[in-house]
Amino acid sequence: MNDQTTTIREIAEDVYKTLGSGFSEDVYDRAMQVGLRLAKIGYEGQKVVELKYKDHYVGEGYPCQRTLRATCRPVLVNLCRMYLF
Repeated sequence: MNDQTTTIREIAEDVYKTLGSGFSEDVYDRAMQVGLRLAKIGYEGQKVVELKYKDHYVGEGYPCQRTLRATCRPVLVNLCRMYLF
């Protein structure tokens, strides 16, 4: 793993270790944003997307991924499926 990937993993582990389990994804998402800002790692927040079914608007939602801008290439962190050991 490269240095930035290692840093992102360490932030995620620290968030989980500090907050523990049982909170909504939004809480962990905001904590990750704080950790990424403190580490000076650029990221894009979740974007609201319009949801359609058979060309009919059915609501809005959030994709279950976070894109982090890395210096070499984007790193995707899927907070919904991140399991820390």
